[in-house]
Amino acid sequence: MLLLKLHVLFVFVVVACTVQAALVDLEVNAVYDAQSSCVAMSNSPVQVIAVPAVLPCSASTACVETPAGSSLFPATVCSVTDGTANGDFIETTLLYLFGSSPYVVVERYNPGQSCDSAGLKEIAAFLADGLCHKTGWTSSYTATRAADGSVMIATYETKLDCIGAITSTLDVTAAQALGQSCAADGTGVADTKIYGTGVTPLYLKASVSFDTTDGSCSPPMVQPTREVMSLTSSTGCTATSFCMGSAAPFSRIACSLFSTYQTDVAAAFGSVPYVIVESYSPGRSCAGTRLASVTVYRADGKCHRTGLASSYSGMRGADGAAMIVTYEAKADCSGQATSTLEVAAAQALGQSCTADANGILDRKIYGNGETPLHLTSMVSYETTWLQVSGGANSRVNNHCN
Repeated sequence: MLLLKLHVLFVFVVVACTVQAALVDLEVNAVYDAQSSCVAMSNSPVQVIAVPAVLPCSASTACVETPAGSSLFPATVCSVTDGTANGDFIETTLLYLFGSSPYVVVERYNPGQSCDSAGLKEIAAFLADGLCHKTGWTSSYTATRAADGSVMIATYETKLDCIGAITSTLDVTAAQALGQSCAADGTGVADTKIYGTGVTPLYLKASVSFDTTDGSCSPPMVQPTREVMSLTSSTGCTATSFCMGSAAPFSRIACSLFSTYQTDVAAAFGSVPYVIVESYSPGRSCAGTRLASVTVYRADGKCHRTGLASSYSGMRGADGAAMIVTYEAKADCSGQATSTLEVAAAQALGQSCTADANGILDRKIYGNGETPLHLTSMVSYETTWLQVSGGANSRVNNHCN
């Protein structure tokens, strides 16, 4: 009898462990911005909307412009989901539609059902290339996805060019995208699951400063004193190859991908030590999608002008410790400093993005090289008569101590 009970219990456990979430049939609307792409499904759609199928799904590539005159062409695809990342829709359909392009998936569920597949409302997938995509007569969006999985989607319900007031923003940290708790907490988004693949190519526009016009402000012939970078679109940066300005600091424009900008910085500064400060939006744990700016400082310990009446000095140790002192009202680094960024080696290495021993709040610090030591010597003489070059004697009129 005991053996029979154990056998029944074993069978029950095996069955219980193999129960899967219910499959949900989906009707998938893939929207393209060109009819030829829609018919052939040859390029990535600008948006994909999937809803539970009420009637049996019927695939179609008729690609009739909808709405008329909008330059948007929908195709219908049929798929299924089990509410997980392993379902056919996530694993197969979206990979087929988007190919190698980065995208973000937002699954929305009925409230209070812990994102059970039976309560699925809608799945939307966005092309996460960082560009503006039209979704209707007067609506558009931009979507970005970072390597850590963090996501940001900005929608514009009354703008087709992603300019002006944002209607809504979905801002998801890496922990929320990974945690999938379906709750409004640090490990999830309420009644929502976030998936995706690929990384948005982020573009940086850099204003590169120089103390001199030597070499036409073109590294590596002359090294810059500072670089200030901001995010831009793939078409928002045009590099220049000449010096701008009539007095120091002179400048030029450089363009980089965020994924390779540190390589570009290293090539520009050469053997000169430098410090990189990446600044992020407050409270977002330095999520890749929330980069605010990048500033690169020459860390040779000297004073460098940043404007007609502003300057800074930067230093970096062999262990990665760094200090940047800025003067907003002095061009010669004299008087009271405006701000001082002091970074310990452990903070530069830890990159915690919090104000603790392992990081700086909302910042990441990088760099290369070591600030050379400059020594000041006091030389004492027993006589004021010196032998100078050529053998002639010369009287030193100022005091020799």
